[in-house]
Amino acid sequence: MVLNREEYNNLIEILTKNLEANDEYTKSIASMTKENLLKYSLPREENDKIEIDIRLYINETVDIID
Repeated sequence: MVLNREEYNNLIEILTKNLEANDEYTKSIASMTKENLLKYSLPREENDKIEIDIRLYINETVDIID
């Protein structure tokens, strides 16, 4: 999955807000996903734009989309 800088920052912000949810399942998914995004995402410059390559397993990507 490839995101631009704004999309990546929005995703991190949404995950941060989900950490405050009442649902424990949502909290655990948000925490794990945010940690993996911060650890395994690779920024790169493409045509004078910064894009972030998100390298996660398929099930982790499904959690983000869900």
